[in-house]
Amino acid sequence: MAASGMSDAQLAAEVLLVFVLRKSKEELFLRPDFRINEPELTQLYDLTERYLKGEPVAYLIQNKEFYGLDFFVDQRVLIPRPESEILVDKLLEFSQLHANISKIVDVGTGSGCLAITLACKLPDAQVTGVDISSDALEVAKMNAIQHGVLGRCHFLQSNLLSLVEDPHDVVVANLPYIGE
Repeated sequence: MAASGMSDAQLAAEVLLVFVLRKSKEELFLRPDFRINEPELTQLYDLTERYLKGEPVAYLIQNKEFYGLDFFVDQRVLIPRPESEILVDKLLEFSQLHANISKIVDVGTGSGCLAITLACKLPDAQVTGVDISSDALEVAKMNAIQHGVLGRCHFLQSNLLSLVEDPHDVVVANLPYIGE
């Protein structure tokens, strides 16, 4: 059961309906007589089938909210997890105590959610996102453009820190892991 009291399936259905109809949740609740047309119904049916086969909603709608920002995601990257926001909180707290943080490296950047969020929150910082996957780096660059920080976010294909040459003030990483 999700924190809202809705089941995961109910929440997924709501998100998919809002996505397909391109209406806000509030609009749909205020107009319960709203009609769905045939192409929308077909798209909703197709997305629901994919969800029932185990495809995550974030991949279906190609979007995941992270730290109040929307990020494009697809199968080239892992879906940002809410727990990762703690890293942003901790680094922002750390930056309050250490005003000289100007260079940050995000190891295993994936969608770029950590690097880009830090660039948005720390406007004087230069952030380097590294990932072994060139596909993931394409997604990260798209997200940096979307959030207007590509000039301060640099992306490098590297196995961990092997190709990172310049010294950095902070290294942040939330590498993939396998849960129980």
